[in-house]
Amino acid sequence: MNQAWAYLKVGGVLVLLTALVGVGLLIGYWLFGEAERREAMTPAPAVRQADGALVVERRPMAKAGKPVHALPAESVEERRIQLHVQPQTQPTESAFALDCLCDPVQVDVSLVRDAEGGQRVVASSPDGEVLTGLDMPLTPMRLSAPPNTWAAGLSWSPRQRVAGIWLERDIGRLRLGGELLAQDSRLDPRLRAGWTW
Repeated sequence: MNQAWAYLKVGGVLVLLTALVGVGLLIGYWLFGEAERREAMTPAPAVRQADGALVVERRPMAKAGKPVHALPAESVEERRIQLHVQPQTQPTESAFALDCLCDPVQVDVSLVRDAEGGQRVVASSPDGEVLTGLDMPLTPMRLSAPPNTWAAGLSWSPRQRVAGIWLERDIGRLRLGGELLAQDSRLDPRLRAGWTW
């Protein structure tokens, strides 16, 4: 009897230690795991670089109005950029004519996320027609797999010798589900509700 009690005590300690390690791992992942971070969208001034290029001013918008141009179907506008460009003076072919002085041109650009999660660039100008454009992705985006919102499976209780089936659905952070157990030649339905993290 004493030996059985000793085994039970050792088994209980092992179960408790395993549970503590598991809870510690979950808390550690929750506190220090890979968390989604958001871009810092603070205002920033324009900066003219030595090569003449302009790091454009950043001015976050609390609520963006309608885009100035049509966006592709099922796309979401992520960035709105507006440029004002002064074309260089162009000499004319006539020796007696003055150089052509052109007015500044405004170019509106939208960075959009398409239905597959990739990015596209849309450009237009109220001062003329955008003739050509080039979007050169340099670093491929990491596209996350669409979340699995449904789960189903079988359940089994070796102690009570009860089998069952279950179905669950995630709706945001809420998990709803149901289970149907075959117990004592009758069906025992159960409902589930939980929270995901």
